[in-house]
Amino acid sequence: MAKDKRISAETIEDQYNFWFRRARYPIDGRAPKSEVRKLFVFVVNWVQSRTEEDKDDVLGLQTLSAQAKRAVELIDQKDETELNSLQVDRIVRTVYEAA
Repeated sequence: MAKDKRISAETIEDQYNFWFRRARYPIDGRAPKSEVRKLFVFVVNWVQSRTEEDKDDVLGLQTLSAQAKRAVELIDQKDETELNSLQVDRIVRTVYEAA
């Protein structure tokens, strides 16, 4: 198997920690707004890195980035410090319906 020199061990560890070692919250509970926001910011950053590498699906990636940015804006407008799953679902639906 060939090693991809563009990907470092640190990047792999960061990705693993982000997706598998982050805090988990019960579906019927509440999660800190900052944690929800962090997921959408991650998507925005991921899209930017993919756009630089992958010229084939730029339009799809730009749409995803715009949706994630809009989600961050909606989260930032919330006064609450914690969000429940219904609130997050509403944010996602609001962003998706606009597209």
